[in-house]
Order: sequence, then C-alpha cells, then structure tokens
Amino acid sequence: MQAYDALIFDLGGVVINLDTSRTITALAQSLGVSPNTLWQALQADEDFLAYERGQISDDDFLSVLENFTPRPVTREQLVAGWNAMLLDIPPERIALIKQLAQNHRLFVLSNTNGIHIDGFNEILLQATGYQSLADIGVFEHIYYSYEVGMRKPDQEIYQYVVDHAGLDPARSLFMDDNPDNLVGAQSVGLQVAHMTPTHTLLELFA
Repeated sequence: MQAYDALIFDLGGVVINLDTSRTITALAQSLGVSPNTLWQALQADEDFLAYERGQISDDDFLSVLENFTPRPVTREQLVAGWNAMLLDIPPERIALIKQLAQNHRLFVLSNTNGIHIDGFNEILLQATGYQSLADIGVFEHIYYSYEVGMRKPDQEIYQYVVDHAGLDPARSLFMDDNPDNLVGAQSVGLQVAHMTPTHTLLELFA
C-alpha cells in the first residue's frame, strides 16, 4: 500500500454488500412480470443509464418502472424494491477506511442514484451512526455518477476524477466489483483491484 498515494472506492460490492438479484425479484413481484423479462428490459432501457447520469429525476425514474406494468403499484413498493439490492455495511470496513485515511488520500467513485443513496445512508446510519459518507470526515471528495453527469465504465469519468483531484494515476488505486469498470479505470492509467465477496477490503489490506 505504500506504493499508493490515493485510494478510490466504489460503493456497491466494496463498501456495502450488494445483491442485485434481490431488486430484480422484488420489483418483478410488485410489477407482476417475470424477473428475466424485467432484467432484460432494464438492461436495454436508456432511462436507467440516464438516471445514473442524473439526467432524469427520482420521480421520472419511478414513472419508468411504473410503465413496466398496467397493475396498480405504489411508489413505496417501487422504492423498496429498487433498494432491495442494498444489504449491510460491515462496521469493520468503515473502521479500516478511517485507518487508511491516516496515510492515503481517500475518494469514492460510484455509479449510483438518488434513491440508492438515500437507502445507503439509512443503512450506514444504522450500522455506524454516520448519516452519510461525508460525515465520516475522511473522504477528500465523493464522486457519484448522478451528480457529475457521467458513469463508469466511460473513460471520461475516470479522467474527470484524475484531473479534478490532481491524482497521479500510477500511484492511485481504484477498487470495484465490476471488471468492466476496472478496464475503464486502467484506460487512464489508474491501478486497480477487483473486489469480490471473498476478496473484500479486509483481505486486500490485511
């Protein structure tokens, strides 16, 4: 770790445990469609990508989900289903991040959206007492896709982070659970680490 001046964390699958299948199952049940049909539709829907870039509002995105079904569905059901993928935040990960801040510049870079961040903050509060990542006080900057108008794995978002933070990519480590996002980071010279359920932050920094 002495080779790195800066550490850049993804959220899902890195800071918070994630299971996207739970969202597909929960939403499919609420909407009255098959999970496979919903998954294929979401992957092909440009509104989903636009939502992660902050180009449509929370309300507009919920309307997109409503359009998948003619049956009555409440916004509360949609939000609960959309956030079902968000699992737990192990407090020991937050403790490790605070420890790493003693010798590194810390950043967050995540594809996310307003509804997920509200859900994430609720879980963070319950797990650690912090109301948001900013409240922890160790991150120099937090880059959320829906706030900066760009998303991974597009090269432009990594270059934006490098330039905005004044990073030396050769001495900056980016951690993500999605291999495609790691390839994008490498395209601007960032060093990368692939995080998995069995290779977590605690194992990486052991």
